[in-house]
Amino acid sequence: MTITGTGTQADPWIVHNYDEIKDVFQNKVSSDYLYAKLANDIDCNEYGDTWEWETITLRANWVFEFDLGGHTIKNIMIKGGNSLFHGKSTVNVIRNGKILNVFNNDGESVIAGNGLTLKDISMSINGTGLTNYAFNYTKFQNCATYFKSNKLLSPFYNHNTGTSEMVKNSDFYFEIGDMNYKNLFHNVSSVGLIDNCRFRGKIGGNKDNGWLHYYAVNNSVIEIDTTESTGTTPPTMNPSQRTIINTDICSADSVQGVTACTTAQMRDADYLNSIGFTVVKVGE
Repeated sequence: MTITGTGTQADPWIVHNYDEIKDVFQNKVSSDYLYAKLANDIDCNEYGDTWEWETITLRANWVFEFDLGGHTIKNIMIKGGNSLFHGKSTVNVIRNGKILNVFNNDGESVIAGNGLTLKDISMSINGTGLTNYAFNYTKFQNCATYFKSNKLLSPFYNHNTGTSEMVKNSDFYFEIGDMNYKNLFHNVSSVGLIDNCRFRGKIGGNKDNGWLHYYAVNNSVIEIDTTESTGTTPPTMNPSQRTIINTDICSADSVQGVTACTTAQMRDADYLNSIGFTVVKVGE
């Protein structure tokens, strides 16, 4: 197959495989040609047993949009020292699809560089072996992310200080065997950085570096099982933020700034509304 289209919004480049995606991102994008769209699913297993994904680097920090078209890119092995994408700015957008079964061979990151925006994206990632932040300066909008790691070598997420609303309306599920004194979200002290999100899953190992900075978490739900983790360092908190935490399973030395709930209360819409945490009943 070959790349078709002209790169305009009305006539985006149509790409079909890894090589065409890389060609568009690195050679064709300019300040006048900004749009690409995926035409089909990509199963990287079809490239062979030894094939590995090398970093696709965006050329510049201008607006660019890659529409996955509702399709899936799956079974990805990131090459050692590489990442899926090296972004230049959050004005670069990847949207509308799935990136599933991501593994790595001592890779660097999933999203490296100065980040980009993921919008309406579902992801599943095994981050065991990643040597740097899984997501660096990445903006999440309406995303669902499953992230697993036997042992963190670096935090899951790094925030670009001075920006806000980086993680919004998104769902995260973590399975971390050993936190290894790392945190999930690093440098996230800006108020409003994380808004209307849900954090679930289970973490183990030592979380003494403060596994989540509540200061930046607003209007969100924290239901991460920490019963098999160690460490007592409390996360930073801000009493102005409205967030609920399931203290049946999630240890916290202090819940200043967040509202402690039991498992039953977390699932009681009437109770949550009564304490000022707005929820809407769905179904019977």
